[in-house]
Amino acid sequence: MKLFQAGLFTAVTLVTTVASTFTPAAAITVQTPAEGKPIAPRVQLAQNQDRSIAALIRQGADLLVAGRYAEALSVLDRIIEQDPTISEVWMARGFALNGLERYPDAIASFRQALNLDDSISVTWVGLGMALDQTNQAQQALAAFDRALELEPNDFLAWYQRGITLANLDRFDEALTAFNQAVRLDPEDADGWYWRGWVQGALGQYEAALTSLERSIAINPENAGVWYYKGLALTNLGRNDEAIAAAQRALQINPNLTLAQELLDQLQANASTRLGQR
Repeated sequence: MKLFQAGLFTAVTLVTTVASTFTPAAAITVQTPAEGKPIAPRVQLAQNQDRSIAALIRQGADLLVAGRYAEALSVLDRIIEQDPTISEVWMARGFALNGLERYPDAIASFRQALNLDDSISVTWVGLGMALDQTNQAQQALAAFDRALELEPNDFLAWYQRGITLANLDRFDEALTAFNQAVRLDPEDADGWYWRGWVQGALGQYEAALTSLERSIAINPENAGVWYYKGLALTNLGRNDEAIAAAQRALQINPNLTLAQELLDQLQANASTRLGQR
């Protein structure tokens, strides 16, 4: 069951990494004149175009990092009009479209990026994310696997692979993926969150509690983590602690229905036990 989708909460981190490739040195080769010789008009025009593309690439990357996906898309389309051969621009365009939840368009953009250069692991990750959002889980897994062939230590590929597997109820495989993810980035709260969720689904409640507490130590303001901590504590028979966890979840997000239902159940059970004494 899909309790929540990864969505785009890792997109900013990922695009920040991608943006580092969008430099004039990486994307464009600028010819320089020999010393003492004037620049021919045609060469000058090419240099001006290169500088324009470089500036647009930096602008598009900044907009992506800021989460301004529609504006980023507009800028990236302008770059493609001038030069449609830069794989990283098509890749960034895919992430902008992911951010706009235009997943079929994102898939097309990522595929074009791969047509130009299929050796960039993050492009495969982005494609997998878009495929997963369009209920193409097997194709998404294939994309994540290809990313991991290219970069075995790609945190996001392991993380997204774990989410796809968890949503398919393939919990043992998902746990393996999240084990890799938290090994690669032990400071990522969401990796520990999902690891704890999968461990709970496998009935490993003590282990789940440890993972969820690790997530809370990194980010104590995620209501969902507190809810699942409460659920793990409930399954361990630690009801007073579970009540406190559910209450904390509702302090963070009063509209979290699952936490309210858990709290009501726990409090009703506590009242029943008191009445039986």
